[in-house]
Amino acid sequence: HRDLHSFPTRRSSDLIIVTIHQPDVKDFEKFHQVAILAKNNPSRTGARLVYFGPPRTSYGFFGTRVARPPDVFSCIDGPNIDPFADRYRASVLQKVFVDARLQKDLSAEARERRHPPRRPSAVRQFGTLFSRLAQLRVSQWRGLVLLFAVALLLGGLSQLGKGSLGHPRPAFGCNIDDTGPDECAAEAANRCNAPPDPPRVIEADRIPDPRAGLLSMLMAVFLPPLVVSAGALVSERTIFRNEAIAGVRTGPYLLARFFELFIVGCAFMAIVLAIAVGGLEVAGSRTDFLEIGVAVVAGAVALGLLISALVPRAELALWAVNLIAVPQILFAGAQSKLIGAKAVLSHLTVTRPALEAMVKLDLLARDLSTCQRERYLRVWPGYSHELSHPLRDLVATLAPFAAACLVAAYVALRVRGWRERRF
Repeated sequence: HRDLHSFPTRRSSDLIIVTIHQPDVKDFEKFHQVAILAKNNPSRTGARLVYFGPPRTSYGFFGTRVARPPDVFSCIDGPNIDPFADRYRASVLQKVFVDARLQKDLSAEARERRHPPRRPSAVRQFGTLFSRLAQLRVSQWRGLVLLFAVALLLGGLSQLGKGSLGHPRPAFGCNIDDTGPDECAAEAANRCNAPPDPPRVIEADRIPDPRAGLLSMLMAVFLPPLVVSAGALVSERTIFRNEAIAGVRTGPYLLARFFELFIVGCAFMAIVLAIAVGGLEVAGSRTDFLEIGVAVVAGAVALGLLISALVPRAELALWAVNLIAVPQILFAGAQSKLIGAKAVLSHLTVTRPALEAMVKLDLLARDLSTCQRERYLRVWPGYSHELSHPLRDLVATLAPFAAACLVAAYVALRVRGWRERRF
């Protein structure tokens, strides 16, 4: 086994060992070198090296027909393989492919002991890992095509959340449901330019409630990156464990995974928003909604990586995603007013600050007075009444959230690695 590890194919860093039995000629001649082992007694452990060198040279060494690997193996299928092993040890092949190269590798090993290689820096490891992940993602182009097809579908389905509910412009933001009290009834007649007895208005003068449609678009942006990220780390845990033994750091690996998934998620998000924003007829700049989408993708990917670092098996990641997805809908502020415990729990979600920013951008872009916007925020969702900087407020909320998830994922990976090394 030690001799096999001493034979690089082209460079000392490009060594691939394949164990194969009875290969056909196409597979046999693909290798740069082949090592043929045999033993006299099947019950004995261990075997002798009867040949090492180029595969095509083996035909002449064993005296068989060219391009007939089975004939080569038939020669050493007898009860005594010592003559073949002794003949190889005395041959030129032994001196060229074993003795000379073994001596060279031993010399290189001695030099490495005097000057051991330094582990690459964290920045260099990040660049290498990110480049590898990006190339792997591009090579799986069929998966990317399917992912973007799903984005087109979800962008279209998001438009179904638009609904037909609308509020007359003078009473926008008031509770006009017959089953509940009118929270604007006690307001002064001239407040928000609303007459005491608003006349019946035509449909075009109705302002739709933006929350339901925006939440459907938001979940279409949030869920797919969360699902993909939740299975990213746990599915390649064995690979990372082996690479960690070889010197790969946890931090660069986690950040490379995050940025690779973040870029793919942003492309997915851009397709969804390009279709959904126009269909929902929401007000506000598309650029602003894209900026919100970027923040949402970052939060979703970081949260998914935390799930992936915590769960012991890949199938449990999907259950964790379900547990995470339901609160994202319930505490976003679209189903009911956020008060009491719901207001506290809503700050632990990604959708709550994102939907708040979307709603405020929609309100700011509509022909409404400041009073009407504040009334809507006070009566319906329970968001803050600050309307001047919705994007800044969103980043101030989701950036620490994503950073905290990544730090927690890093700690979970390090603890798991420590436990595996210990036990």
